[in-house]
Amino acid sequence: MRHVRAFNFGVLPVNRIRLDGFVTVLLLLISGGPGTGLVGACDSRQDERPLPPTKAPALSPSPAGPGSTGSGFSQGLELAQAATPRPTGSTGSTGSTGSMGGKAVSASDVDFVSSAASAGALEVEASRVALEKTKTPTVRAFAQKVVDERSKIGTELRALTVAKSVGNLGALSPKDGEQLRRLKELQGREFDREYVAQIGVAAHQDAVGAFQKAADRASDNQVKTFAQAKLPVLRDHLKDAQQLAKEVGAPAAGSKSDPLATGSTK
Repeated sequence: MRHVRAFNFGVLPVNRIRLDGFVTVLLLLISGGPGTGLVGACDSRQDERPLPPTKAPALSPSPAGPGSTGSGFSQGLELAQAATPRPTGSTGSTGSTGSMGGKAVSASDVDFVSSAASAGALEVEASRVALEKTKTPTVRAFAQKVVDERSKIGTELRALTVAKSVGNLGALSPKDGEQLRRLKELQGREFDREYVAQIGVAAHQDAVGAFQKAADRASDNQVKTFAQAKLPVLRDHLKDAQQLAKEVGAPAAGSKSDPLATGSTK
């Protein structure tokens, strides 16, 4: 009896150790491993462990996903703005309207080319109307001369480098367009008088004055040379128109403002 009791007494601790071990393993499996879950929560020593140092997240160069905003977008916008090329030329108060091969274009040169092209187009169109309406041989001859020679001047004018800075070159200005419209409404001798007075005399006086000014003061050498070369032709047209004005009874300007009396090519 003593032997049996001793044997039974010794078995009980072994079974309890095995049971405790099984419970421990079971808890580890349920909690997912040591230091986590229920076991980790019961381990007070875990709170005493130092936390690893934190680092600021680096900006990712990849674009943000749809619907995301923040510093990444702002930084990308600043980089895009910095990479955008800036214009190298601008229009200021120095009298230049732009650049032509790196050289500034004079506003007065551009204005001369633009106004001369419009005035020349008016002379050509009005003279073509005269070829259809006039019954006077001398008026017809003058109109044909203006069409031929003024068309050549217009072609050379459009070939100037400065002409590239003028938009819609050769289109009639509102003033010139209105003048052409009024001429088309006239007939007979009334048309002859108005055509000779407006296109023959007045328009050529304006043209000689404008070309003389460009010949003397143009900043662009090409414009200056062009104006000097065309002045003799325009002066001849004005002389013919003044003589024709006497024939048809139109006013012929011959005062001190007459460019023929004061203008000279330099």
